[in-house]
Amino acid sequence: MRVALVRGSSCGKGAYKEIFGVSMPPLGLASLAGAIMPHGHKAILVDALAQGFGTEEIAEVVESWDTQVVAVTINASPYYEFAADLAKKVKAKNKEVAFVAGGHHATFVYPQVLKNGFDYVVLGEGEETFPELVNTLEHKGAVSKVKGLAFSKDGKIVKTDPRPLMKTLDSLPLPAFELFEKDSCRADIFGEGSHLITMETSRGCPYNCEFCSVTVMWGHCWRFKSAERVLKELQLIKALGYNWVFIVDDNFIVPVNVKERELLFKEIEDRGLNSLNLIVQIRADLAARRPNIIKSASDAGLRIAFLGMESGSDDVLKRMGKGTCIATATEGLKVLHKNGILTHGGFVLGAPYESKNQLNRTFEYADQLRMAGLDSAQFSIYTPLPGTSAFFKALRCNSLLTLDWNLYDCLHPVMKTQTKPLWLYLKSCIAGAMFFLKKWISDASSIGNSPPLQDEYSELVQNISRFIAKNLAKYTKELLILPLNALKFWSMLRKDKILSKDILEILNQNTQP
Repeated sequence: MRVALVRGSSCGKGAYKEIFGVSMPPLGLASLAGAIMPHGHKAILVDALAQGFGTEEIAEVVESWDTQVVAVTINASPYYEFAADLAKKVKAKNKEVAFVAGGHHATFVYPQVLKNGFDYVVLGEGEETFPELVNTLEHKGAVSKVKGLAFSKDGKIVKTDPRPLMKTLDSLPLPAFELFEKDSCRADIFGEGSHLITMETSRGCPYNCEFCSVTVMWGHCWRFKSAERVLKELQLIKALGYNWVFIVDDNFIVPVNVKERELLFKEIEDRGLNSLNLIVQIRADLAARRPNIIKSASDAGLRIAFLGMESGSDDVLKRMGKGTCIATATEGLKVLHKNGILTHGGFVLGAPYESKNQLNRTFEYADQLRMAGLDSAQFSIYTPLPGTSAFFKALRCNSLLTLDWNLYDCLHPVMKTQTKPLWLYLKSCIAGAMFFLKKWISDASSIGNSPPLQDEYSELVQNISRFIAKNLAKYTKELLILPLNALKFWSMLRKDKILSKDILEILNQNTQP
């Protein structure tokens, strides 16, 4: 069958692309392509976010390619509206096209997705379910026998038996990396000729942050690929000409795999793969407790680490279920900085149990981390994502302000908290701008607050500084129109009314994959 795999866009476009010139290709779709192509199916990948396509352009691609199955990833809530509009446009031209959705949002609100143009929703992991579905459609078999699927039949929503999580990730087919358009996979902030690709080495998370949808999607068990499998993918990526790799694992290193990672880092060096620049997500407390593994990671090409610092209040961290404290996180940052690894800290503002004093402590904490070596920061707004305990609690407590999925981008307040939503929105935007003004613009020559480290570190800092300076006018413009954006956001909240039937429908559905 002819299958089009689509990553849509959101009303806010892509924050990383707009601000940093970074476009991360959709790994999930490449994995699905790699899973169906061995069965004889043909696949194309359409990335609306990277290619700047709207639903009209994608509908034309689908029609011209004589597509039989369209699979759209709705891994984040703001992509939902785009996906629904695309389904409507394609179905208007050809009702025979099978429309399939997958990803976090689709998994947890599948009844709504099925009511808006989609024929099937793949629940949870898709590498086994999706090929089986496509094969079943090709041979006109019974989709009711496909595990891990939801669909409509005779006006009713049917959910098949759940599909168990894959026990070993080494059994996954190689992602079809070749389907990515390399010229669209850019990382301009890192310098000219920087091409970034995504890959995974593990799934799941042993931790349980109450606002995170990772554990409900991938499970509490932590599954990882062997070192040999990871090396095979890295060799393929290098052969394709990419020089930056974002490893999408929610925790690249956890205590149970330190020895395995040490082996991986050694092999990366021995095989000359440390010329690839790695970006990972890692816990700062692990870096604090395991400095030796951080040194090995740096030698193996780790250049940037994303750190979930979240809050400047230990009490808030405890209630989030973060399992760490600010002192340990600060020490971990210093370890990473000492090893020449640039750090990007994430902070979450406006948790329902966070007081104004605790919120202000987070801003102070971020400034302290800046002086301790934190290179960049993002201030996200606490968002009860579909599927999380925070989401269902907010529904039961009637504390959601909106069910407009466009606003579930972690940039807009969507629930009642101890902080007024408009003030929280403005404060989060200003805090991010002020961090960069202090760190990058006011004194670009001292970025990192450190003596010279590795040559790679110094060169990367210089490239980022030049990028920031080059785009200063654009950043200034965004700040100037901030009041207008705030008014638009406030208008959206005032107009939006959550109907009780919508809440009941979501609460009554069993959305676990």
